[in-house]
Amino acid sequence: GRVDDAYQEMHTKDWKFVEGSKIWEWEMPAAEIGGKILPGLMLSYDDLPHYLKSCFVYCCIYPKDYKIERERLIWQWLAHGLIEEKEGIDVEVTANQYIDDLMNRCLIEKAHGYGYEGTHLTLHDILHDLALYIGGREYSHASATEHTHHLSLLSVHDDAEAHKPNALETTNKVRTLLADSKSDFPLPYIIYLNFDSGSGSKLDLPLFYIKHITNFKWLRVLSLRACQNIHELPKSIEDLSLLKYINLNYSKVRRLPSSIGRLCNLQTLDLSHSDIEELPKEMGELCNLRYLGLKGTKCLEFVAEGLGKLSNLRTLHWFMVCDDKGKTRGCNIIELKDLNKLKGELSIEGSRGGRVKLIDAMKVHLKQRHELNGVELYFKVGDDDRVGSASEERGLLEALEPPHGIERWQFVIMKEIGQCGIWTPTMWTCGHYAWNVAHCWQQIGIKSLEKLEVRECLTFCALPSMHLLKSLTISDYDGLNTIGDLPKLEMLHVYGSGNGCLSRCWVSPNWRHCTYTLSLRTSAWEATGNASPN
Repeated sequence: GRVDDAYQEMHTKDWKFVEGSKIWEWEMPAAEIGGKILPGLMLSYDDLPHYLKSCFVYCCIYPKDYKIERERLIWQWLAHGLIEEKEGIDVEVTANQYIDDLMNRCLIEKAHGYGYEGTHLTLHDILHDLALYIGGREYSHASATEHTHHLSLLSVHDDAEAHKPNALETTNKVRTLLADSKSDFPLPYIIYLNFDSGSGSKLDLPLFYIKHITNFKWLRVLSLRACQNIHELPKSIEDLSLLKYINLNYSKVRRLPSSIGRLCNLQTLDLSHSDIEELPKEMGELCNLRYLGLKGTKCLEFVAEGLGKLSNLRTLHWFMVCDDKGKTRGCNIIELKDLNKLKGELSIEGSRGGRVKLIDAMKVHLKQRHELNGVELYFKVGDDDRVGSASEERGLLEALEPPHGIERWQFVIMKEIGQCGIWTPTMWTCGHYAWNVAHCWQQIGIKSLEKLEVRECLTFCALPSMHLLKSLTISDYDGLNTIGDLPKLEMLHVYGSGNGCLSRCWVSPNWRHCTYTLSLRTSAWEATGNASPN
């Protein structure tokens, strides 16, 4: 087709400018290898908008070939103020747009391999050299100098490189300290950093720095991921008033000091998969906190009252209802009421001792959290029936009804096995009280689910039509007799005694490519199309 003359003229001028640029005469030594960075890559960098230039350069804080966790990078960018704030748009959304823009310009790329797909990024070696060349002396991968602003120990492997006598004297300008004891592998892989002091003793470098943390007055990003010899943060952490990001996931940290509440600028606190045992009431003073990572915190036993004050919180993987501990009040479900900006996935647990009261649950208005895409509810029932009567359970399920458009919803009740004190889940997704689930579907229309599991719901009689459902698992389905229209279904797993009669099951023609795992004893299977169970 025709090309606009003005655009064609501008395009030609641009290319003539590039052709005549003196940049082709530059000789830029690579930062870590003996080759040269192609001058043309500098043109790609110069063409970036100003807000992308700093984001690209910051990526060189990670070693070559490192798989950078996308979410982690975003929160670090945010901590350094590299994301422009736009009215009505969360900075996390803007940051993701930055990443997409850098990928479209081929300056970063998606990482490949098991555990990395869709969640990690990487830089080509020569682009890493370019970023490090531009970053200059502000970025260091060994020890700090008087010019260092960003210090990474992720690639440190030998003692001489890891420590210098004046290491603490040059940390006063450091803004970033990545002192992880873990590589970029998705599963824990510990790297021990040893220092021979001359007497045969060894120095744990992250522990060394955390003991002298007050030297880092300008620190904004602190990562101690998977550090095995740090069991608690020092009280002096309060002196780092500019700190905005703390990563302790996979670490052995068991508790946080009460002084944590003085970090009023903190935006990210990642405790996922750590050994954290309790969260102090001072957590409620972190007024700017946007991300509280609590995934896989199996040692967490007590959360003090106060989380409800974190009105800026966007991500809260795990909310635990707790009874009081001595004079300290435990976290109540009503604290969710003011957390109106939550998004992503949320698990609410009342199975570790805390009772969820219906009158409080009704004030949460969970259905108004429209940016949540996954909700899990865990409750406990024993001989003392802590959750309450069956009518209260129905009320709880209705009071905590999830928002429309939810993609994943799970409802679990833990029942005690005999007198041994062992708790086991007796229902998944739809729960032991099938009337609740059926009522929920009828009243709020949870039809956006893509995956559904129904286990040990002996009175569950009918599954309504769900037009987006892709995976369905049903076990111990004695009362089930009807499955509605499931046109998008890709996987169907049905197990159990089948003492009921699965008499009416609509099998869509689209099921012809569906994967079946069926163990049925039914009187009839009504099918349409070419698909039928084996």
